[in-house]
Amino acid sequence: TSSDFNFVQYNIGSGAVDYSVQNMANSIAFDDRGAYTLKTTLSFGNFNQDTLTSNIQPYIDQHIGQVVASSVNRAKSQYRLFFDNGDALYVTVVNGKLKGSMPVNMPQIPSCTFEGKLAGGENVSFFGAEDGFVYQMDKGTSWDGEAIEYQITLNYSAARSHRVLKRYRKAAVEISAANGSYVELSASYSLGYNSERYSQPATSGYDLALQDTRWGAFLFDSGNFWDTTGLAPIEAGMSGTAENVAFLLLGRSDYVGEFTINSITIHYTPRRTMR
Repeated sequence: TSSDFNFVQYNIGSGAVDYSVQNMANSIAFDDRGAYTLKTTLSFGNFNQDTLTSNIQPYIDQHIGQVVASSVNRAKSQYRLFFDNGDALYVTVVNGKLKGSMPVNMPQIPSCTFEGKLAGGENVSFFGAEDGFVYQMDKGTSWDGEAIEYQITLNYSAARSHRVLKRYRKAAVEISAANGSYVELSASYSLGYNSERYSQPATSGYDLALQDTRWGAFLFDSGNFWDTTGLAPIEAGMSGTAENVAFLLLGRSDYVGEFTINSITIHYTPRRTMR
């Protein structure tokens, strides 16, 4: 009872920025070391390496002193931070383990947030913005009618065969969309750290038609769009020889719904070891 409560300091080296503390499986907060859980701080001693975001510390350093709000998305197991320049950081934590962090740019700057459930049990998130309006997050296919830009650049992959040249044949990209909704995506790739020593891929055109999938013509590395309503992998030809390859995936739309890029399978023929 309150008569025998014992108030003690948790960790004198720990702190949190205003409006950054949220409760998920563990309490999560943000300070100049990055996002961290109270459990991690207690167990490992409040070092940078113990934060959830230690692998993106340069991004954290750029946003020290800029936090204006935070929120959670329980359906996606995400902790979300919002900064005063319109940037945001989504940190996904599943079963207490970090799955990844993704930077986001908001067209409106949040000043306060709310997360809860509707009468029917649906999880909802809202934020009040500096323009005086209240917006619902994770809703619809646009930013209040404006197109959403999305892109990701993957690391160079040597397929666990470093310093071995490979002749690339094709890539199979598996994409899934909620409720079979329309997906539009542009893609490109670069070889060998985009070095001038390697011949970068020339533009090639393809027309594909797969069962239960509708395709338009696309150019794999010219910046044109793939479009699909199905789950079958996209199989697109590749050309060129190098040690590794990196993919760029991007798009801009006000009508494309939520989708997931599950995997990219690269087909290649091993060549000689690099000299």
